[in-house]
Amino acid sequence: GDEDDHNGFPIEFATLRTELGPQLAEALRISKAAVAVQLEEFSNCGKAPLFHDFPDVIKCGSGTVVMKNQSVLLVKLEHENLYALQILESIMFSDKVADNSEGNFEIGQSVKLNAVLVDPQKPTQYLITGCWESSSDARLSIPLNTI
Repeated sequence: GDEDDHNGFPIEFATLRTELGPQLAEALRISKAAVAVQLEEFSNCGKAPLFHDFPDVIKCGSGTVVMKNQSVLLVKLEHENLYALQILESIMFSDKVADNSEGNFEIGQSVKLNAVLVDPQKPTQYLITGCWESSSDARLSIPLNTI
């Protein structure tokens, strides 16, 4: 079978540059252009994956249920125009922690939640990792690096 290159001996950058010089130069050019586009978007008050001011994790945040069906729950967060999505089907977020939500929420209901940032450019920026009624006690927050 094929050997995994990650198990081989390290290759010095000078060797890579000699063997893959044109590809590395093109990759560098494309990367710089992508960062420039994101910087331009951010400087014009837009959101970009590398440049944004959203928190990576929300612990005990507040919001209002704005949509619900059999599969998902959509919550409008109290901050600006941010949204979070909860998958209502039984799932494991990580190998250590399962979803820790409770309740049968209705549209217009105020809820508390824990969530992780998925993509600041999307209309729904966060994934809910725990959701409960505002009057209940807080729930465990799932660390982003375990999802």
